[in-house]
Formats: sequence, structure tokens, C-alpha cells
Amino acid sequence: MSTRCSPSSPGSSAPCGTRGPGCRRYSTVLADPRDPAPCDVDYWVANLRRPVRFSQAVRAAADDGHRVFVEVAPHPTQLHPLTETLRDAGADGSLILPTLRRDTDDAITFRTSLASLLVRDVGVPTPLQGPQQGARVVDVPTPRWRHRRFWAGEEPGPHEAPRHAPARTRTRATGPLDRLRGCVADVMGYTPDRIDADTPLTDLGLDSLTAVRIRTAVEREFGVRVEPGVLLRQATLRGSRICCRGVGRRTGGGGVEVGAGLPTGRGRSPR
Repeated sequence: MSTRCSPSSPGSSAPCGTRGPGCRRYSTVLADPRDPAPCDVDYWVANLRRPVRFSQAVRAAADDGHRVFVEVAPHPTQLHPLTETLRDAGADGSLILPTLRRDTDDAITFRTSLASLLVRDVGVPTPLQGPQQGARVVDVPTPRWRHRRFWAGEEPGPHEAPRHAPARTRTRATGPLDRLRGCVADVMGYTPDRIDADTPLTDLGLDSLTAVRIRTAVEREFGVRVEPGVLLRQATLRGSRICCRGVGRRTGGGGVEVGAGLPTGRGRSPR
């Protein structure tokens, strides 16, 4: 790779704080996979410039007696190369598992792999045995995508700048469909006009974490209970069957009317 990818001088890169790993590390960057070199600026520059030493790192782990490998990724892409490398290394009986798989329920897939570890007597840390005592789990903000069309010979329309505006600056919708569209837009980073009522939300990039956030937003907006998982079943805004508990069809104020699978919010003033 070109030397242009290297810092022009030793002081040209900002310092990068490092600390030692909490478990044994096998690097795919360094000539010796077992090298305990810190993950500082030089390490990450080498990570960009050098070839990936995948088989060397896997073989080193196998030579040290490791037989359990878990690929932490939204979809497994290294299970086959792991299997082939371990077979060539003579590491018979190795257990290779993913954490997630595309087009499957994340919770079921993750727990299935976790169960596979448990039944094979692999030590799995409990929540109280995490690497940071006293730490708490927090949600990572979803990407705020700016959906803009850049096509040769075309100029973005006036409604496309910016792609999403802060929720507090939008005119509050009053219709049930528009209010539902607003909930989805606020969570997924779209402008409401970019969300077609007949497009499955999964086609817009909906995943299980985003579905939970949309469900929370809808329940807060309409004061209803949404059936878990309903948004992930190829649901569209117009055709979603948002099942509410303890809420019936009413014609007067003080309740929520559910028609065509969508809450209308009747009897509750829009915020």
C-alpha cells in the first residue's frame, strides 16, 4: 500500500489512549499474533496498511489449546474460513458459533448460541461478572442517516435539504397515519415525506433494536400497548396491526379508536 497512508511525521497523529486487554489477544495485524503490543496509533495505522493475518491468528489460538470460537457480528461471514483453518491446524472438535444471523430473530439466535456454550460447559460470564464492575448497559444511538439522492444530471429537490429536521421543529401531525409516520421518522432518521405508508418498515432498514424504540414511541404517542414483534413481520404503516391491550373501539372521548389496525388517537389531543 502507498506510503501516503502513513503519518507524515511521528507527531502528526493525535495520541490514542490504550490499555491492556482483559483476555488473551491474537492479533491479525502483527507478525506474531501473540505480541502484546498496545493498540496505539501505530497499531491502527498498521491495521490499515498490512494484510490481514487471519489464518496465522487462528492457528496460534488453536496451538494454544483454544477450541471455542464465537463470531461477534450481525451476520456470520467467517464461520467457513474458521472451520477450514481449524481443520488444517488439526484442531478437531472445535465449536464455532455466530452471535446473530441475517433474517432471523436476534434474541433467538443469540440465545441459541449462548445455550450451545452452556451445554458444552463453556464458562459464560453472568451480568455481575462483566469486565467493568458497576457499569451499566446503555443504548447506542442509531445512525442519523441523511437520505439524499445524488444522481448524474439531477439536483436535490428543495424538500431534500435537510433530509431530517429535529422533531421539535416539525409541524405536529393530527391524523393517525401521519402521527404514526412521525414516530417512525423520528426514530429512523427519515423525514416523514420519505416514508411510504405501503413500504415494509424492514425495507427501510428496521432491525429489532429500532423496532423496540419505535414501539416505545408509538405507545407514548397513542397511549396504547403495541404487540411485541409486530413491526418486524413485514409491517407497513398502513397495514400494521397494532394490537392494543385494554383499549376498545369507542366513538366518544376518553378512549382510543383502533381502525384498520391503526390507532387514531381519538379523545387524546396531539402533542
